[in-house]
Amino acid sequence: MNLNDLSTLGQLVITGLSIIVSIALVYFGFVNKLTDRLSKVEARTELFWVVLEPHLAGIIHSPTHATRDELVEKLVKKTITNDEILDLNQLLTEITQKGKPDDKYLAAALLLARVKILILERAIVKVE
Repeated sequence: MNLNDLSTLGQLVITGLSIIVSIALVYFGFVNKLTDRLSKVEARTELFWVVLEPHLAGIIHSPTHATRDELVEKLVKKTITNDEILDLNQLLTEITQKGKPDDKYLAAALLLARVKILILERAIVKVE
């Protein structure tokens, strides 16, 4: 192997490394932008629920359903346990399955969506 061959090999190695570095920078730039966008969506979604939950709790409140009201209040205050989330899931599911489309039905459906999100986020599994 002569000096010219080594020079060409060196240039190929440098070119290859530059391509790899360029691809890595583009990839990590994309990942960084994607992470930033996801963080913004998450923050906006959380803000949506922080604003909406108390209003839904007021709509669904009923003097004849103390347990459900207590669980919804814990949901709003962010003090609800995993077992309580499963209980609230069951109570809200019952309303949406047999309820008629009115304000309480809509509030229950929206709160049920929030509860389902929490079940997924916390990876809650019902143990029999």
